[in-house]
Parts: sequence; structure tokens; C-alpha cells
Amino acid sequence: MVNAKLRPKMKQKTQTSGTDVPQTQHLIDIHSEAMTHYEASYAAELDQRDLCIEDMAFAFVPGSQWSSTDSQQRSDRPRMEINKVIQPINTLIGEQRQNRIATKVRASKNGASKSVADILSGLIRSIENNSDFRSIKDTAFKELVSGGMGGWYITTQYSNDDSFEQEITLKSITGAASSIYYDPSSTDELKRDSSWMLVTSDIAKSYFKTRYPGATLTDMPDSSDSAILSTWQYRDTVRIADYWIKQPYIKTIAQMSDGSIIELNDENKTVIDELAAANIHIVKERKKSCHKIIMYKISGSEVLEGPFEFASEMIPVIPIFGYNVWISGNHYYNGIVRMAKDPQRVYNYATSQAIETSALSPKDPYWVTHKQMQGLEGQMASFNTKNSPFMLYNVDPEAPGTPSRSGAPSIQNAMIQQIQQADMDIQSTTGAYAPALGKQSDQSGRAILALQRQTNISTHELVDNLVKAVEYTSKILIDMIPKIYDTQRQISILGEDGISSGMEINKTVVDQQTGDIVIVNDLSVGMYEVSAGSGPSFATARSETLNLLTKLADTNPNFAAVSADLIAKSVDFDESEELTKRIRKQMLAQGLVDPNEEEQLAAAQIQPPAPSAVDQINFEMLKLQLEQQAALVDGLELQNRKVQADTTHKISQTQENLTDVILTKTKINSELDKQGKDIDFPIEGAEIAARQANLQALNESLELDVESIEQLPVQVNVSENIEPFQT
Repeated sequence: MVNAKLRPKMKQKTQTSGTDVPQTQHLIDIHSEAMTHYEASYAAELDQRDLCIEDMAFAFVPGSQWSSTDSQQRSDRPRMEINKVIQPINTLIGEQRQNRIATKVRASKNGASKSVADILSGLIRSIENNSDFRSIKDTAFKELVSGGMGGWYITTQYSNDDSFEQEITLKSITGAASSIYYDPSSTDELKRDSSWMLVTSDIAKSYFKTRYPGATLTDMPDSSDSAILSTWQYRDTVRIADYWIKQPYIKTIAQMSDGSIIELNDENKTVIDELAAANIHIVKERKKSCHKIIMYKISGSEVLEGPFEFASEMIPVIPIFGYNVWISGNHYYNGIVRMAKDPQRVYNYATSQAIETSALSPKDPYWVTHKQMQGLEGQMASFNTKNSPFMLYNVDPEAPGTPSRSGAPSIQNAMIQQIQQADMDIQSTTGAYAPALGKQSDQSGRAILALQRQTNISTHELVDNLVKAVEYTSKILIDMIPKIYDTQRQISILGEDGISSGMEINKTVVDQQTGDIVIVNDLSVGMYEVSAGSGPSFATARSETLNLLTKLADTNPNFAAVSADLIAKSVDFDESEELTKRIRKQMLAQGLVDPNEEEQLAAAQIQPPAPSAVDQINFEMLKLQLEQQAALVDGLELQNRKVQADTTHKISQTQENLTDVILTKTKINSELDKQGKDIDFPIEGAEIAARQANLQALNESLELDVESIEQLPVQVNVSENIEPFQT
């Protein structure tokens, strides 16, 4: 039964209390439509569903391998039931449980990111784990292998009694062949194209009265005389059903100038106005045909609850089929039991006949004469019950020799061959041959492997159909998650290694650089793809990895040195994580591995140790020495500047005096020349040489006296006198 606790913010089209629903004309029409659909689906696959139920009983219920007619005919005769079909069923189920199906979410487009894809993958694993999806798949696969049909469904429920937050959960459908009904015109192998689905369940009348006190207790409307609908009538139970329909509607979508696509409706009007303010406008728009998923809970006579709008565009009921094919518009499906029933019956009959023949055959007695038995009748009568070490008899000359047996009649070889042939027929129809099931054989290892591959290939369709159903389930979850987990909240995500961790989604923060409001881990942004595949469970894969790594490490010491952390990580014991951290710490110091993100973050957060008292004293001494040296250097520099200033002033005065002399002599010579007198006061070379000497002295005085600095009284060598001090 589907317990459809759906999103509280989804509007109901009719106000319902869940206990006393007013039957409006709309609800009356909905109920009539549901009953009509049920009749159509039931009639279309009545024989198929009966065969599914019969196949499962044939495999699992003792005594079901004999028909009622055969049982009556052989009521006083042996009726052996040597179940040969249960072993291949159990083998397939065991292989499926060892090779679990894993789902992977990948970013596709429209702003999707790998980080959010990883969150979605972890959230799906968490939903599956909380729902015990492993047991749900096991139940569905057992029904699939034996009968040909299994299934499950998706629903929502509140996190707890005191919360308004909803979470997604998965539920099992036991007896899918008699519970899941769908559109007979559907041709998809998972019924994804079905326009409606109906899932029935039977509940006790006492619970029905408590849950729906205002509802009609009769199972069927008084006007109904349908033989098919009479299956809803039982003495102590009431049949109810979840009726899912696709309600079509037309919506308008628009492509914006920034490439985004939004729906044009009243709810998005504010968004469109905000985009327009940011100069993002509509480029083009079009109409699109869509549908909503609506659910009603009904009984045989009325609508009990609903309508509810489901948070997805896909009906959350997933039927799974075994070997299935469409012939002339009819859907046929079966598991591995269907074709093996006749050879199993032959095997049981032939075995029973052989046992009966053996039981009715006369014993193999001793043939004796009266004289040989005379006086020994008591000994001969107890011969078959006592383990006597010797046997007495009387010698009879007319019958020389000891008493002897003549030989009992043997079972006919044809009967033995019939049993063996039936056994081979069971193996060929189930696709599971004896060596592949672990039976001892004189065949070579290669031949046995070939039989195992043949078995795996012949039954791979069943496993592959289960993988497809899990993948489709994950697609529905991806469609639902942004609508159910649509507020800021703390969720639990599950890693591939089974370790759970907390994650905050849809968190609103302010960008410190731009001042814009952004949403961290927004699950509603982007489109994501889902893929599923089967393989060994995480524990099995880790064990195989450990075996391979240890073998490689034994053969190559260099490999052991660089894979020590991987080996420690693969060891399955409580402290394996701590051991891995310690080994990686050594390998990081040796440069054998690069730090991962966690190790980089830990290294960045390491604070330097607090300085000791000795370090503080040494630091103060060093500081004082450096200050003294700096003071001496500053004093020398001041003295040097004073000397430079005095020298510069003296040279400047000398140069000015020489310049005046030269100008005076030049002026006198010029005046005398004008007067035509041959008198010359020469500018002597000594005067020019003196000026050049003064310039040289000035340049030399401006250079820093390096030697005087090196002769300072304080010399400090940090590396020799004190340990480096970290700040």
C-alpha cells in the first residue's frame, strides 16, 4: 500500500479530512474511472498474473508441484517432491546480493556542478539506507526471478512527529503480481508511459473503521455486479488502493536573454520583474504540454482521501518484469520457474514411480529345502533382523550346496533414464547447469567456467532489468529532491564506504566582495544525469583490493613503500582509519605522497608553539645588541655628513675665489686688447690644477667610510649565538 504523505504546501483541489470526505460529483467520477481502469488491467493480464502467483507457489510452497488432480489420483501412492528449481533461484538471488547496485549522479547542464552532484549521490544513498532499500530490492528480485514480476514505490513522510520537514522514503510492494495495475496500452518495460497506475492492499476492517470512521464499510457499490470487482470483497478485510493519474495541462515557458528558461506564471512574476531590472528580458516563448501527478486513495465504494499533487512528473510506482515480450499487443512475462515446471513435474512423477516400483517389487529371499530348514526355522526367521556371524543349515543330498538367493527384480533402465533426462531439462530451462551451481564434476576447469558464463548470460536479463528499475528510481528521486528538500536544512549524506556525514543545503549567505546574496549547495540549480550499475559490495571490493595490494607488495618492495597507506585503508578493523593517518604522516614527511585536501587544511590550521622563557631572554639580548649597533652606525653617519658639509663649504669658497681671479684677469686682458696694448696677465695652469684638485677632494669626501663601519665594537652572529625565534 502506498502511504502518500505528500508535500503540505501542495494544494488539494477538494478539502478532505481523511476520515469523512464529501463525495462531490468530481470524486464520484474519479472513483468510477478508477474502477473501470482496474477492470481493464485485471482482464488484460488475468492469466499472466495467475501464472506468476502459481510459479512462486511452485517454487516456495511445499506440495504445490503436484496439481490437485494428480494429488487425488495418487492419494494413496507415493508423491515425491524433489524441488530442483529452488537451487537456481537461490543462486541468482545470492549473486544479486553479492553484487549490489550503485547509483552515480553526474552534472549535466544549466549550472550543474560536481559538488552538488556528489551531494545528490550521497543523499540518494542515505534515502536508500534509511528505507532499507536493500531488503526492498531483495524482495522484488525474488518475486521477479520466481514469478516474473516485482516492484516498489516512492513516497514522502515527515521527518518526525514534531517537524514540518518532509523526507523521501522507499516502500516495498509484496505480491506485486496481485497488487500493481497499470494502463494495458503501456508498452514500456517499466510502464513509464502508463497514464495511470493503481496499487491495492488489504487492511483489517477494524483498522479501516478507525482510520476512516466516516467512510462506507461495504467493499463495493450496491450497483456493481462485476465478477472482476468481486475480488475486492473479503470477509475480514477491506481492499483499498492508491490511484495515480497523469493530469495534463499546458504551460508557457520563456527563454531569457541570459540563456535561462523559466515558466511564465503568477508565481514567477516577481522573478521576471527582478530579471527585467537587471536588463534580462524575454527572447522568445512557447507553449508546452505537461502533466501533474495526482493521487487519490480509494476503497471499493468511494474516494477516501485526495486529491494530492505529487512532487514529481513521474508516477512513483516502479514495476519490474523478468523475461518479457510483447506479442500481438499483449504483454507476456515470466521468471525462471515457468518453463521448468513441466520437467520438474516429470522428475517428481518418475521419481515417485521408481520408488513405488521398488517398494512393490518382491524381496530377494533365500531358497531352501525342507531338510535344510528342519529345526532351524527360528534362526532363518530372524536372519533379516539380527547380524549373526554365522548361519546354520542342514545338508540335503538332493540339493547340494548352501542356500542361495535368486536375485530381486531391478528397476527398469528406461525409468532411470527418464529421471536423468528430466533433471537435464530442468537445468536447460532454468539456464543453470549443475557445474555452475557448484556440483562436483569431472569436467575441466575451463569447461566449468564456460558453463558458468553461459548461466550468467542466460540470466543476465533479469539482473539488468533490476538495474534499470533502480536507475529509474534514482531519476525520480533527482526530480523530487529539489522540491522536497527546498529549504535551508541539515541533511545526512552517505558515502560509498558507508560513512555518514552531515551537510547543510540551501544556505543563504552574503558575498563579502560583491554584497550579493548567494545560496550555498542549492539543489534546485542545474540538471543532473543518473547511471546505475551492479558490482561487488563495498566490503567485498575492499577485501579484493587488500588481497591484490598485499600480493603486489610481497613481490616488489618499492611497491610496498608507496602503497602502505592504501593497504592500511583496506584492512577491515576498528582502528584502520587511525593507522592510515599515521602511515600517511610518515609518507608525507618522506615525500612519497601528496597531501590531500584534509591534510592541506590541517597543515594550514597548525599554530606555532609558544616561545619558552629562554627563547624570550635570547630574543631580548639580540634585540639590544642590534639596537646598539644601529646607534653606532647612526652616529658615524652623522659625523660623516658633518665632515662632508664642511669640506663642501671650503671647496666651494676656494672655487669662488679662483673664479673671481680668472674673471678679473680675463676682463683686464680684454680691456688691454681693446686699447691695443701688448700686455697680458696669463691665467696660469696652476690655478686650473688647483681647482681640479679641490673637485677631486670633494668627491672623495662624499664616499662612505666603509672601513670605519667594519671596525665597530659590536659584532653579532645570530646563527652562532642564539636559536632562531619564530613569530
